[in-house]
Amino acid sequence: GINAEYMGILTELRVLPFTEGTVSRVRNILERGAKRFMHHSDQGTLWMEYIKVEAKYGDDTSKRRVLYRAINQCPGMKDIWYSSYDQFKEILTSEEMKELMEWMVEKDIHLRTFLEEIAIL
Repeated sequence: GINAEYMGILTELRVLPFTEGTVSRVRNILERGAKRFMHHSDQGTLWMEYIKVEAKYGDDTSKRRVLYRAINQCPGMKDIWYSSYDQFKEILTSEEMKELMEWMVEKDIHLRTFLEEIAIL
């Protein structure tokens, strides 16, 4: 069933080391999971893994793409917002940060940050 297949994907990710040589394979597994389990109640776990992979191995374009896809798929999952902010804040423009913060307000997501960081916006 779906749960067995979902667990299989998570297991596959856990046993496959994230290295420069396996990034393409890991991305393929994550894409397969993202498409297959788009409406699964625990899909946020896959997106969190995808964020980690892109934070380490992705370029700015792939980081942005995964960030926005994860937020669109799991808008109420605070861990995705927090992780995305933490992992990608260096690549986001002030306009993108402002837009994300506006979305967070709309979704009633609260982010703890330093006042100095907010002042930059």
